[in-house]
Amino acid sequence: MRRLWLSALAACTLGLSACGVPLSSSPERLPNSALPAALLQRQQTPPPGSGSSSRGETIYIYLVASISGNLVEVARSVSPPASVQKVIYALEAGPFATEYHDGYESAVSPTSHLVAVGPVRNGTATVRLDRQYSQLSGEGPVEELGQIVWSLTSSNLGVKRVQFVGPGGPVPVEIDTGLFVNRPVTTADYAGLIGPGSRLSR
Repeated sequence: MRRLWLSALAACTLGLSACGVPLSSSPERLPNSALPAALLQRQQTPPPGSGSSSRGETIYIYLVASISGNLVEVARSVSPPASVQKVIYALEAGPFATEYHDGYESAVSPTSHLVAVGPVRNGTATVRLDRQYSQLSGEGPVEELGQIVWSLTSSNLGVKRVQFVGPGGPVPVEIDTGLFVNRPVTTADYAGLIGPGSRLSR
């Protein structure tokens, strides 16, 4: 039985070598040029529910570059019409696999339950925070708020500022200077999170 297993292993190894697959004694990351076209196509396909289609409407969300901590803009496609809630859903979905491998992450949890409250009024979008926001620590709260504000104001929805609320109404939120404000916030309040090359999609 052992001889039969070794023979099968040898045949498999020879087969892989014949197909041009490089052999190595340790794991290696293969360049895209060495991967089959079909596999590349599957890797680059957005996850289900991302709304990617030829008839989709483009929105922009901001992710966090894990090394620098800066916010970086990426494009998403959603079924029209685009809305504040659809931008929030895209934020909660987080980075695509390819973006994650490139070093992008999100302070907005996939299990968040952020809710757009009512329509955009006079340039102000209202977003109700969930309990997970109060459990964030360190830079997490500021990054999450910054992601939301920059994403909503960059997605051609007429949003100029964001009012964050809780069950009892408006709540004070932290801006990038470390201060807490009890008013609608704008991108100017989170300008410190934006670094060079933040707009990769346009």
